[in-house]
Amino acid sequence: VIVDGKYVQGTGGGICQVSSTLYNAVLLSNLEIVERLPHAVAVSYVPAGQDATVNYPNIDFKFKNNTAGLVYIRTAVQPGILTIRIFGKKTDNTVRIERQIEKTIPYKTERRYDPQLPKGRVVREQSGSKGVIVNTWQIIRDGKGQETKKFLGRDRYAPANRILRVGT
Repeated sequence: VIVDGKYVQGTGGGICQVSSTLYNAVLLSNLEIVERLPHAVAVSYVPAGQDATVNYPNIDFKFKNNTAGLVYIRTAVQPGILTIRIFGKKTDNTVRIERQIEKTIPYKTERRYDPQLPKGRVVREQSGSKGVIVNTWQIIRDGKGQETKKFLGRDRYAPANRILRVGT
């Protein structure tokens, strides 16, 4: 889980993979996004700007069926793979997502001195990851080829420092 911009052991970290996968399926189905917030730091399982964090009951991902018909959500789980499909009335529209990286932010290296380790030994506790500022759009093309470009947001992800434990 992510706490104060750092990865820590905790219960519930995998729920955001589900909410982010659902968010992308909802975007590609052109359903209405009611509530979505990005993570504090970029995650590895979806591109920056395409994640949806959950920290229930404070933060949740919510969407609405804004079509005239019913929608049906089907999920499948295999080792290492989550698939979410949304079924509804067929339209001539196609949807794609575009992103533009506005800026990358380098990570820093933190050294934590650890008397439990032999002197001079270095253990990587956390890999670093760059921060990023990204703009994301949903592009909807109708059956006649006309495109509508909808700005989804500008998300800022803080870098996650590389943390090294150093024996003293």
